[in-house]
Amino acid sequence: ISGDGGAVVYALNDGRLVLVDLRAEKQSVTWQAHQSSIMSCAINTDGSVVVSASKDTSVKVWNAKTQAENLELDSHGRTVTGCDISANGAMAASISNDGLLKVWDIYTGREQFSTQLRFRNPGIDQLTFLSQRDINFTCAISADGAVVAATSSGGTVGVWEVTSGRERMMFAADRHGANDCDLNEDGSLLACALG
Repeated sequence: ISGDGGAVVYALNDGRLVLVDLRAEKQSVTWQAHQSSIMSCAINTDGSVVVSASKDTSVKVWNAKTQAENLELDSHGRTVTGCDISANGAMAASISNDGLLKVWDIYTGREQFSTQLRFRNPGIDQLTFLSQRDINFTCAISADGAVVAATSSGGTVGVWEVTSGRERMMFAADRHGANDCDLNEDGSLLACALG
């Protein structure tokens, strides 16, 4: 749902996106966005920009009013399981099923930040790469695009500053998984859906 409550976007299993104008109570607009299943989609605050992530390894940026593709970001090389867009529609975050998290400037298509999500195993005093059980990943970006967070189904949660790349925190949240996350407007608070 857009931040202003005026629109909602959702994905169908066949690669189509559906956009509903809630204010005008218009019938939904549907378009073919990807050739494979869409794993995640998001819309910015005013409902003008949509971002979608797919099994086809791409992240696409859409003009919500015309359904025209503005940009394709395809440097993940693996299924992209999560995406989010900043409130102003200038930055997008994406994460693939190997834990590779990226932040993009959606006007230029340039990558602004990239990291590999790792997890802290309780009882072991070192960071290790993700295990086979970490198969589903989600991400969130703050309203201004300055902070990004990511979770894995293995229970890992991480938060970073986009410009500096500084890791704010990384922890194992729950042995049953961290299924989703969201940041408040300035990135100072993180909410996670666990187990």
